[in-house]
Amino acid sequence: MIPLEPQFSEACEVLEMLSRVLREGKSIALEHPLRRLEAIYQVAAVATRQTILTTLADFRCSEALPIFIRALQKDESALVRHEAAFAVGILGNESHTHFLVHAMLNDPHLMVRHEAATALATVGNESCISPLEQACTDQSVAVAESARFALHYVVRRISLKQRSALHR
Repeated sequence: MIPLEPQFSEACEVLEMLSRVLREGKSIALEHPLRRLEAIYQVAAVATRQTILTTLADFRCSEALPIFIRALQKDESALVRHEAAFAVGILGNESHTHFLVHAMLNDPHLMVRHEAATALATVGNESCISPLEQACTDQSVAVAESARFALHYVVRRISLKQRSALHR
């Protein structure tokens, strides 16, 4: 059995506390556990950092977006940056697309570029069309295919939005 680092247990305790706070609808009480998670994140190993991000995404905790964005921009682990891109996609909105576009076009790891492109399918807007077209020529087939998927999805959503506006 692989021994767990001390930060893992602490992170799980804080995540459980955060879960209770969210279930009780006490959004005012989110700041303390999120600050504790950020502090744990800073010194934790990859598995614990990934656990923190995955759980926060599962909680749909949009107050954690700054944690996800910092992870997407700065984490040394491609696996963690991948998880952060996923979370920004499911929790973010159009104002967060530039973080995903930057990762899609510039991250050195294809797994992160692929996930950022896929996430743009969820939150992308008109400003993402040109970067997605650019990513369609990525040297990685997985990234290029993800960008094509996202491009079609974003263009379709824009078209539906425009048609809906015309019928009002």
